[in-house]
Amino acid sequence: MKKNMLVRIAVGLGLAALFIGLWFAIGFVGKSGAWYSAIVQRLVFVAVDCLCVYEMITALSAKGLKVTGIAYFAALVWTWNDGIKESAFYAFLLALMSIALHLFSKRMRNEDLFAELAVYVYPCLPLACLLGVCTGKTVQMTQIMMLITFACPLLGDTLAYFFGVTMGKKKLCEHISPKKTIAGSIGGVIGGTLAGLCCWALQPVIAHVFGIEQTAYALWGLVALGFVLGIVGQIGDLFASSVKRWAGVKDFGNLFPGHGGMLDRIDSVLMCAPIVLFAFYYLL
Repeated sequence: MKKNMLVRIAVGLGLAALFIGLWFAIGFVGKSGAWYSAIVQRLVFVAVDCLCVYEMITALSAKGLKVTGIAYFAALVWTWNDGIKESAFYAFLLALMSIALHLFSKRMRNEDLFAELAVYVYPCLPLACLLGVCTGKTVQMTQIMMLITFACPLLGDTLAYFFGVTMGKKKLCEHISPKKTIAGSIGGVIGGTLAGLCCWALQPVIAHVFGIEQTAYALWGLVALGFVLGIVGQIGDLFASSVKRWAGVKDFGNLFPGHGGMLDRIDSVLMCAPIVLFAFYYLL
């Protein structure tokens, strides 16, 4: 047990270091305007997207559902197209292909088709929003969006664990995740709110580090967004847990020892990404 905990902590620290490295890399490369930056970034997202789709299809397969490879193209379409209208149209065409394949295939059941269409909605659509978070209009906007998208679930999970261990008595959703408590959920919301506050305070630091003009997002806006993400991140975690419980699998994958697969690590982030993207483009 102690060895497993040490492995989990080591992998967790490694993942945190990886995110920090990518955060700095995206900031500096974005500032430089290098021609290859967009290509490298898209290739990374293609790998992440296809891995997430593979993990979801594997979970569905454990339930006896057959999903075709067309679902992978949804991830690719939303990765290589920035236009919302164009991406929506291409996604519709892919869904139409899945429906047509179902109609002309005697082996594809209705539940198989519904499962495939569900993959377009999750994880493909949130992954497309996560790409949008990492490709904002300005370097400052991108850095703040990335930071709050990942920091709120991370700090929320940390305080949720602390509150749950020290004060957790009443269960939150015992039928989905027996270990989650109401106190832990409150801690998660507080953690998300504090992360929003930290992102607001770090704005001048980010501008100084990257040598860019500061875009001052209001305190109330980032704190309110952090509060919302503290809730939404937990919904994402519970949703992923419900899918795994339904499919009868412990984790979506085993890519990260002690942490599961890619989807296990970014389930909360995926739910937060669309909210962050909408907030920064239309509210803040």
